[in-house]
Amino acid sequence: MKNCLKRNSGFTILEVVTVLAILGIISALAVSTISINIDDTKRDEQLNVLKAHLRYAQARAMNSDFNWGIKFDTTNDSQYWLFKGSDQITKIRLPGEGKKVEAEDKLVIMSNLTITSISTNDDFVAFNTPGNPVDADGNLVNTDITIITSGEAITIKANTGFIP
Repeated sequence: MKNCLKRNSGFTILEVVTVLAILGIISALAVSTISINIDDTKRDEQLNVLKAHLRYAQARAMNSDFNWGIKFDTTNDSQYWLFKGSDQITKIRLPGEGKKVEAEDKLVIMSNLTITSISTNDDFVAFNTPGNPVDADGNLVNTDITIITSGEAITIKANTGFIP
């Protein structure tokens, strides 16, 4: 009579293996989704930093008697630096970028964002003292400047220099 009332409670090995397999599949999907979101977030962050640096160059131009701009490295589409006047070779450190005095530390290197093209076919964007976009000769750029990146396009409005 005792054997009839005894009940085995617990899980079979098949049930345990099934649950572990389901948990493994769910965690693999979660990890891949998180890593994709992290890459997108890093790219968006670098895109916002680039926009801030363009605005910084524009602000510097508006507070001085010189044109200021951002020069993009044509040999490496993920590097740029700040320049003053017509001297696009001398790199000027952007705020928050690097602490050393070497020229390489004045470069901004984007690891998750690349510049594909600039609509003006130049490798720089410059601003004059009223904050308007200008070309290499200091003449106003009369068309919107579009910087195509691996993230999204950045548009600088003609004549006003507005960067949305």
